Amino acid sequence: MKLVIVACALLAVALARPQQLQQQPTKPPVPILSQDAELSIDGSHHSSFQTGDGVSRSEQGVQKQLGPNDQGEAIQGQVSWTDNDGVSHSLTYTADENGYQPQGDLVPAIPAAIQRALEWNAAHPEEEDPKDSQRQ
Repeated sequence: MKLVIVACALLAVALARPQQLQQQPTKPPVPILSQDAELSIDGSHHSSFQTGDGVSRSEQGVQKQLGPNDQGEAIQGQVSWTDNDGVSHSLTYTADENGYQPQGDLVPAIPAAIQRALEWNAAHPEEEDPKDSQRQ
């Protein structure tokens, strides 16, 4: 009886060992053809890079005064790449006090109903409730 238990335990250990992982072929590293970055003392910056597989990206930003006590940043940039099917894509964007605004062939259009709602919201801003200001 002990022999059967020991044999089963050894069999369970042998079956539980990790199986050999199949080695997947590794792709060669993608070279960086150019790279640049600079941060100025005034908070402005720019950066860019380009790789050997056709990816490129650039961005520049500046500090921006939004109000008497508010500062923000305004950034503009672009990125381009080629997908696995050989199709080239590009995206440009702006990010500032109005939010992130991408534009490109893969960015979907805003549906008409949502666009109308956004326009209505912009035309009818909420008024501040006096009760809310008293709570603070």
